[in-house]
Amino acid sequence: MIGIIDKCANFVGDIRCSLSPTIINMDQSHIQTKNGEFYLAEVSKTDLPVNPKFMENYCGIICHSGESTGMCNLRRFTLRPHSLAIVMPGQIVQSENSTDDFRATVIGMTSAFANSLGIPYSFDANKLIEENPINQFSRQEYDATMNLVEMTANVIINKTQYQLDIIRHLMCAHIYGLSDYLHSVEIQKSYSSEETLVNRFMMELKSNYRTTRSVKQYAEALCVTPGYLSSVLKRITGRTPLELISDYVVLEAKALLRSSDLSIQQICYRLNFPNQSAFGKYFKKIEGVSPVQYRGLK
Repeated sequence: MIGIIDKCANFVGDIRCSLSPTIINMDQSHIQTKNGEFYLAEVSKTDLPVNPKFMENYCGIICHSGESTGMCNLRRFTLRPHSLAIVMPGQIVQSENSTDDFRATVIGMTSAFANSLGIPYSFDANKLIEENPINQFSRQEYDATMNLVEMTANVIINKTQYQLDIIRHLMCAHIYGLSDYLHSVEIQKSYSSEETLVNRFMMELKSNYRTTRSVKQYAEALCVTPGYLSSVLKRITGRTPLELISDYVVLEAKALLRSSDLSIQQICYRLNFPNQSAFGKYFKKIEGVSPVQYRGLK
């Protein structure tokens, strides 16, 4: 990844600026292109979502100092200095605890901007990112990533001619370099057969929890018995299949109740419940309060 970014830095050397290691010294803590499809932002502890929140954009979060722990689609994460978190549209994130000195830079882009990069469909980085949502960089890798931030910040601030085209090329170089890095990380991992089954179940669950809540159906899709699937999940994750399914359903319900204008009936239909009463009973059994009560809680 470092080589690709450094080549990119040499190619556009004239547009680099002498910003600090982060972009904290900017006049604004948030800058964006004219159409708002690409942006950079400085964030601290108070900027993080304490309620489950649907991500609408692609975001890379580069931690400079402090720590932050939270959840992304039921997966626990910890951001530490020189680490990069990557979240994608449709994922649900929630901050649980952050130190007062937490500082990070966010690189964000809309789905429309990401689609305009010209990345071929055969180049599937999404699975690699889902398997490696948090990556701890060396100082050299961190500096290379911050070169990208500096260059793109300068392009935006100075309203450089061909602004979007320059940023697209910078991001393409970084995405290819990042994917190469993630491939090397993934190759070094070794999964047991049970861990592989858990990973496959979680991928199936992520795709189907709105419509499929039967352990038997998931077991059939994974070519194992319901009993074996249940025993493996309980041993590896500490949760049963039904608990994990309900975790996903309720997580989305909570995100929609707190971070959207959808009515409870619309949320009910989105999550494939037959009626609002069934949804209310399901939600209250797990959360202890009704959807209406949860929406009103602060």
